[in-house]
Amino acid sequence: MRIVRARLSWKDWLFLDYARYLYGIGALMLDLFAPLWLKDEFHVADTLGAVLVFGVLILLIAAEFYGYTILWPEKFLDRDEIEL
Repeated sequence: MRIVRARLSWKDWLFLDYARYLYGIGALMLDLFAPLWLKDEFHVADTLGAVLVFGVLILLIAAEFYGYTILWPEKFLDRDEIEL
């Protein structure tokens, strides 16, 4: 993958790359710790509770993906189509 970012200012780079990476790291951490917190907070010990916590995880991942596509829609286009 070839990354062409040489003509961007530091503010543009900060929004396009660095903020996107921090969003991804934060989303992964939330995906890890939110179900664990729910399990400990509500004392989930049965199968139904585990399925509900898993359902919350799926909804959380969908919401994070939707937020990502709203904030950075050009990531889903071909790099040759992007006008910078």
